Amino acid sequence: MPARRVSDERKRATGVHLSARSVRRTVPVVGNKLSDDPPVGVPGDAKEAWELAVKNAPEGRLSVVDGPALEQWCRTYALWRKMAKAVEHGALYDVDEKSGSRKLSPEFTAMQALLASLIKLEKELGFTPVARTHAPAREEEKPESNNPYLNNE
Repeated sequence: MPARRVSDERKRATGVHLSARSVRRTVPVVGNKLSDDPPVGVPGDAKEAWELAVKNAPEGRLSVVDGPALEQWCRTYALWRKMAKAVEHGALYDVDEKSGSRKLSPEFTAMQALLASLIKLEKELGFTPVARTHAPAREEEKPESNNPYLNNE
């Protein structure tokens, strides 16, 4: 006998839709801007990255809808730092005991993959100089005047 699907209305009525798996994390917002406080559950280095990004982003650069991408960038940055520390402390190469040959360590390979993800996210969020020139931050709109005698700046 095939499994019977339960409708969304029935799930809401019985409270099944509130399971821990389906609850989405919310991005902290103050007014219509991202909060300096990172989302709940973000680890230490990622918290610092969130605070740094939100405090130093040009006005209008990050909006509320950028929150999930920013959280992903922060988490990826924290993992990248962890892998970079491991590589700096000697995890660059693994030596095969039988042949004596060296190959790049899994930590270095993970660090490179994280770096590629970071670069993509930084471009999406406008954190690179080139990305900022392509999509400048939104400035406050000045009311336009139809008076031809006023000096438009």
